[in-house]
Amino acid sequence: MPITNEFLTGVIEAITPEQSAAILKEAEESEKGLKINRDDLKKERDGFEAKVKELTTGYGTKEADFLKQIEGLNAQIKAAGGEELKAIHEAEKRNMLDLHNSKMSELEKLLEQAKSANDSLNSEYMKVLKNTELDRAMDALPNLIPERKNILRDVFWSRHSFEYKEYKGKMTMLNSSNDEAYKYKTIEDSLKALINTEEGKSFLLNNNTGGGATGSGSVKTIANNPWAKEHWNITEQILMLKEKPELAAQMKAQAGK
Repeated sequence: MPITNEFLTGVIEAITPEQSAAILKEAEESEKGLKINRDDLKKERDGFEAKVKELTTGYGTKEADFLKQIEGLNAQIKAAGGEELKAIHEAEKRNMLDLHNSKMSELEKLLEQAKSANDSLNSEYMKVLKNTELDRAMDALPNLIPERKNILRDVFWSRHSFEYKEYKGKMTMLNSSNDEAYKYKTIEDSLKALINTEEGKSFLLNNNTGGGATGSGSVKTIANNPWAKEHWNITEQILMLKEKPELAAQMKAQAGK
């Protein structure tokens, strides 16, 4: 579910217009920056792939031309009648071999550099692509606590690794974990599986994966009043309002809210 003003006012009690605008601006800038970064990386990666292809093609062409020249020189050496003419052709062949080896060495070095740069860009592109897919999956969760999105992202990547493979006729990320609960699942399905665990439910309002009864997860002790000016904490307010509304009301009253 995309983060909107209606969503924020629905899940955060007494949120001010300024707080809502700040959260929406941060979410918009994050999404915009991610898209620009992803598109720029793709364009740069495609350029390097073209360079690698060009160098590889050039390498094969030069090798084929060289072999033809050597074949011609071998024929001239074989056909030469006198030793002097044969020696001239042999010397020409040696010079050609030295020149060819030098050029091939330079070309191989350029090819390795291009491949290394391409691999690095490809890795970075895949990282951005995976985070884009994860953001879409998180936005689809109907009751994810907005302030815990980045924490959930860190937890998710610490638990899972993915490979870019063909799935249902298109290329996508598949979980490469040995854990059967996650193996071969997409990023979206892996996130749903995580959210359905006790750990995952802590990222949801009501500790609920949606459409069911409120979870009975334990309430952690809060040492400071999250409504007090010096301890203002929207995340703790949400948890308190959903899990212990009576205590939340007392704390709000104490803070003069």
